[in-house]
Amino acid sequence: MWHRVFSVVSCVRKLWDANKTFAAPQKARIAVIDATNVKVIEPLFRNEPYEVVDIEWGKLYLTAGIVLSTVRHLWRTGHVKVAYIAALLDRIRPAIAVTFIDNGALFQQVSRYYGKTRFLAVQNGSRLLDRDNPPGSPPIFHTEFACLGRYEIDQYARHGAQVRKYYPVGSLKDSYYRARYGCVPQQKRFDICFVSQVRIGSRRFGEYLDAFALLAGHVRQFCQEYKKTLCVALRKHPESARQEFESEHAWFRDQLGERAEIFPNVKNEYTSYQLMDQSLVSIGMHSTVMREGFGRRNRILSCNFTDYPVYSFPVDGIWALNDSEYSSFEKRVLALLNVTDSEYAAMIGEWPEYLIGYDRKCPTHEFLGNLIAEAVRGAPAPQ
Repeated sequence: MWHRVFSVVSCVRKLWDANKTFAAPQKARIAVIDATNVKVIEPLFRNEPYEVVDIEWGKLYLTAGIVLSTVRHLWRTGHVKVAYIAALLDRIRPAIAVTFIDNGALFQQVSRYYGKTRFLAVQNGSRLLDRDNPPGSPPIFHTEFACLGRYEIDQYARHGAQVRKYYPVGSLKDSYYRARYGCVPQQKRFDICFVSQVRIGSRRFGEYLDAFALLAGHVRQFCQEYKKTLCVALRKHPESARQEFESEHAWFRDQLGERAEIFPNVKNEYTSYQLMDQSLVSIGMHSTVMREGFGRRNRILSCNFTDYPVYSFPVDGIWALNDSEYSSFEKRVLALLNVTDSEYAAMIGEWPEYLIGYDRKCPTHEFLGNLIAEAVRGAPAPQ
């Protein structure tokens, strides 16, 4: 009881500090829940107008109708934010509500409660369910879930998730990249691409940061001993996050020395994807970028040097290593560099398609655009 009271009081404080507008949102056939990464999913709407529901109270709509509707929904849900979002949806009247934050608990709560519209969650990254949704957590819920691959269907089912409809259609960003640069193999510029997974200053999951530092030492030693060219795909760019970029860049320069060529992550240029496609072998941990590269049938080595199985690559093979000894790492990288294309293709088989469900005849972004267009087509025009 006290937890609920504290939650309500906290929400009221945020409401008080929010940017208030004494008007209602526009009616639209598409609503985006959560303002994060709106520009990524905007092309899916094909110029159809949409309204954004900012769940962080960045903009607070205050009209008599919305307040009354919020109170009515609050009586039913006992959750201020769920009630407020439901009140906004009453006003917007969308045919479909979309989010690119598929692991957001609030979107899942609203979609479970509000039955007047369709809800589509588009997966934006690999999920570590055993770590982030441990036993005792509320079950994951989606009415419609556009996920990375068939792997999610198996993973979420094992975890007890409640998903009414899966669309295992792949990664949206990866699909944009393939549409822009084509599916033709790129010329190799580097022997090794090291994919960053460093968040400087954060020790939230210290076990994988320590393991990543150990991996960096292995990469440096290997490239020095075998005189291999090395590039680093950073997470940040100075124009979007200068301080984080400088810290990340300095960390890799200190770990790898001057041999490495370090690349900032240029927005809308898909820098990490390009570097992976232009390297003989890409090395990293459990990031979504590594999985997407594997989905494009690249040679990768996903290393879990922690004691936690949750950080291991979803499927086992020559592309996954859990033994942290340098000798094991050295042997595996050499094997990946020396295997022929046909041998590697036979090894990976259909695993890439299992993890990233890309269809050249109907790429991910086209499938999702069609799905949203279908929902919009049957809805009346906003008035």
